[in-house]
Amino acid sequence: MMDGPEIEEIRQAILDAYDENGLEQMLRFRLNVRLAQITGNHEFSHRVFQVVEWADRSSRMTELIEAAYYHNSTNKNVRNIHKQYCASPSAAETSASPDEPVELVITGDHGRTVFWLAPVQPADIGGLWDSAPPFRRVIFALDFDESDALCRVLLRLLCHHAPGGLDIAVRDNRTWMNALTEAQIPYLPVDARHGVGTGWQDCSGSPSTSGRHWSRDGLAAALEDGLDDWCLRRLDLVVRDALRSGSGYTGDFRQIHQDLRRLMLQRWREWFQTLSEDREKDTPEAWARKKAVRHRFKRMLLSVTDGAVGDWGGFALGPATMESCMLPATLLALAVAVCLDQPWQPHERTPGNLSSSMFNGHACGVERVNGDCLEDFLDRKTSFPWNSHIVLLAKSRYSFATIAPRLQSLASSAEADDATGSLRTQFQPAVITLDSDFRRAMEAGLQPLRSHLSKMLGDLARQQRAQFDPPAPAPATGVLDHV
Repeated sequence: MMDGPEIEEIRQAILDAYDENGLEQMLRFRLNVRLAQITGNHEFSHRVFQVVEWADRSSRMTELIEAAYYHNSTNKNVRNIHKQYCASPSAAETSASPDEPVELVITGDHGRTVFWLAPVQPADIGGLWDSAPPFRRVIFALDFDESDALCRVLLRLLCHHAPGGLDIAVRDNRTWMNALTEAQIPYLPVDARHGVGTGWQDCSGSPSTSGRHWSRDGLAAALEDGLDDWCLRRLDLVVRDALRSGSGYTGDFRQIHQDLRRLMLQRWREWFQTLSEDREKDTPEAWARKKAVRHRFKRMLLSVTDGAVGDWGGFALGPATMESCMLPATLLALAVAVCLDQPWQPHERTPGNLSSSMFNGHACGVERVNGDCLEDFLDRKTSFPWNSHIVLLAKSRYSFATIAPRLQSLASSAEADDATGSLRTQFQPAVITLDSDFRRAMEAGLQPLRSHLSKMLGDLARQQRAQFDPPAPAPATGVLDHV
């Protein structure tokens, strides 16, 4: 147990470095606790005191200080308590004076070795996307190469960072800025441009190579994992908040019935376990599979097609798409999952990102494809872009009644099989959108939503049985006990 002056010093440092929102995020992301669980409804200064008291009682003070430091290492008071109470100050902390900018530096030539110097490890790189990033300046002394995995993940990092408050210096500034702008059209599924600002500068020469040596591919993989960890933690936070509040996601959901929210939250907890590392229980093989599952699940949320994930598949994952795309796609998938008789959960295989013993599903939150709205993309298709049995389009403006005739016209077309030259009839998936009927069913509760899905999927199954000879697979049949 710490004495009074130490408690006061730590409380004052955290109070100086964080506002209430920042403290709440730091506790949730780093310590996996919620501010409301450990403090009462008091003034913010007293809530900070309660957090420090809780950490002292729970023997988690070192964790709290480490978390405060990694989320805001630019604050002088936080650096001081981290240096005083934590055993191993970072290399960046010991090499820089308190008034020097805290930097992330990556440098290297055309070889396969690069140097990393930063106040955080690559696994913690997602802190750049937090409200109080762990460094104020990034320097990438690397020549841009779009075929290089490290350059791609650094573009992802820059694409999603919050504007302002960060100095960016790169080698050949114009090339990097153009690459980021050009990558956003095909790979960012929202109607916005992110990351490119007037604060970008050219870095001259090569900064110090005193940092840790990494292979380019090894550092790229570590950074990708770190950003994916951040995305999973943030998705968990926004999903839980949406389902606890009862208001759902503003603009796409109206009121979700309380019983349905409870079941969706329970199902999300199950899914989250399949996506999260359990360091005490997971074998290396189990963790490798979990990484594959979460890798595919999140990337498919931002892919209109349900096939293989390309090299740029992770570019769109970040704050720019979290609440606009990933959240509504996940909520729609949860709403459908709790209505199905077969367990439906994230998986790592094609097609799609959801599966059961009976059928595959593809949950997608894409707004735009190659710069065009989703509906224009679908209107130009002459064949189905999916092989999944059920496709969930969380951001489509089309209602099911509007999109169904278009799907039927695609399903009735025939095309030559490349291998045999014979004609094959296309299989029609069930496509579910967040139309007004679906939202009203969600407001009414589980049974009305099951009845709505039963009618929708049952009608599709009957159409397919009547249309095809021999009958095409009817994945919806038997999925709901109403069908």
